Amino acid sequence: MDKWNKKTGICEPDEILPVMNAEISDADVILAYYSDRFQACEGSQMRDFLQDVSKLLEIRAFNGEKELWLHRSQLGRPFVWRIASEEGCVAERDYIETIQALDIDETYAAYRNGETDEFGCLKMRSTVKGYYALPIRKTDAFVKLIEYVRYDEDGIAGIADYRVAGFAPSGKERS
Repeated sequence: MDKWNKKTGICEPDEILPVMNAEISDADVILAYYSDRFQACEGSQMRDFLQDVSKLLEIRAFNGEKELWLHRSQLGRPFVWRIASEEGCVAERDYIETIQALDIDETYAAYRNGETDEFGCLKMRSTVKGYYALPIRKTDAFVKLIEYVRYDEDGIAGIADYRVAGFAPSGKERS
């Protein structure tokens, strides 16, 4: 198992909530990717948020220290999950911190007015007019990622996995 993988497993859709209850806190951010939508919330809203998992494909629940990632390749299949963390890893050898800009159309009225969805997430629109909402401050414009490095038999490095680590108001912030 790779250094960043702290725990892994497989679960059926009706077992997602117990796995999440065991592994995440109320302060964690949850991003859920469904076959027909994207939603986000904070961990304290998880029970209301995960009412229907029939169309759920992926969840990322994270904080600055770790991420729980549950995913499946198609509906009706079990979920594979893992906990990723940099604990015991060496920066720049085992992982790289990156910052990527969020695609935000600042002319979108709901964003300009600070409107939120039912989970308190800021409503946004991308520059190509896709709608989404994230549990961020209006000043946040970047997503922080940790990219995990794996080396092949010739010592060539490649990105093998990544986790979301948070949001930031500028590309200069890394913690």
